[in-house]
Amino acid sequence: MRTFVIGAGASKAYQNSPTNCTMPIANDFFETFTKLDICEDLRVLVGDITNIGKNDFNISIFNFFASGIDIEDFFTHVENKLLKQMEEGKIQDNIYYYKSYLQLIFLFTSIINEIQNGPVSKAHTNLIKSLKKDDTIITFNWDTLLDRALSENTTWKTDFGYCLKPEKIYKNKWVKPIENQHQNFNKLIKLHGSTNWITTYPMPHNQDLFKLNQKIDNSSFYIYENTVKPYHCYDGRYKGPYQPFSYFYYPPNILDDIALDESNEKEMVKLGVLNNPEAQKIYEKMLGIKLDLPIKTELDDGVITMPLIIPPVKDKKYTLFANLFTDLWDIAKQEIVKSEEIVIIGYSFPKTDTKTIQLFKEAFCMKKELPRIIIVNPEPNDIINLFEFTFGIPRNNIIVFKEYFDENFNFEKLESKG
Repeated sequence: MRTFVIGAGASKAYQNSPTNCTMPIANDFFETFTKLDICEDLRVLVGDITNIGKNDFNISIFNFFASGIDIEDFFTHVENKLLKQMEEGKIQDNIYYYKSYLQLIFLFTSIINEIQNGPVSKAHTNLIKSLKKDDTIITFNWDTLLDRALSENTTWKTDFGYCLKPEKIYKNKWVKPIENQHQNFNKLIKLHGSTNWITTYPMPHNQDLFKLNQKIDNSSFYIYENTVKPYHCYDGRYKGPYQPFSYFYYPPNILDDIALDESNEKEMVKLGVLNNPEAQKIYEKMLGIKLDLPIKTELDDGVITMPLIIPPVKDKKYTLFANLFTDLWDIAKQEIVKSEEIVIIGYSFPKTDTKTIQLFKEAFCMKKELPRIIIVNPEPNDIINLFEFTFGIPRNNIIVFKEYFDENFNFEKLESKG
């Protein structure tokens, strides 16, 4: 059995986007936004993000997205400010850190959605076709390039392929997931969430980070797969159609028997979380013309939702969603323990990912025999040192392909070398 560990370098292999953009990295995420059509769409809210750039970093609101500021640094700053406000009970005095936090999650996922909204990735399809029936994929990426390639080429389904059972799946309407029925499928374990995973809005709650604003189990999650007609979303701001596993800025509202916590809903409206007229003012000034938001449709019933991701901050917090990510990380550990071979593609094990390093330490300590390690990375030295000196893997167990992963990568050589 093999476990494939996939990082951001693998997402860079997607060269088929109609946007002519590749997946960004931390220091060009905001700049990438300016290359996409959504940067001119008033439904995409950025007002509080640019205000914090101006007030806390002395960056003009007109230059913010070209400033080169690192999204991880900026997101971490916003989250730390928000947590400090909550600890001091002062969040009502300055709500824009909370609003910016939400806008960053929407913007982050929207940029990924725009880029992946094209043909199925050839590189990821090649990877999927190379899998054996008991192989597992662990990924730290938020995009759905692997998800879509699995769906197109194997028996894998969103109903059971993420290892945990979703509450419902949007397939042109909300449907209950089907059971696995003992099918053979490759597991896809997404340790930081996914752009097509959906949850409800979080609300500040005493000194806790957040509580979800609906009366549901925090570990519950919903999945978006596809639609052929407009769906209900906030203020009727649907835009489409998009390719499967991708959607415009607002994901579909949940239309089922969830009980809405009306007090929290009213609080969100009062705080201006669900809308931000400042964004319109910024665009008007930049473009020199008067703009109006798109006309609202009637498709805005149900519980308002947002993407379910662990955002790109330095100190990642997994507890908002109860045991959801605890369970996923435990499953990932079990898969590593069972694997005779670990294939690492486009992931460099950054030092700040202490939880990942601990995951591998614990898994290797539980193994009776050390695995073979295959590294696909143009700069593998730090990864080699980590596996040899931190994880205790003998150097002759480590095989290196010093190259980029792309659609021309030959997976047959993973079988023949060693």
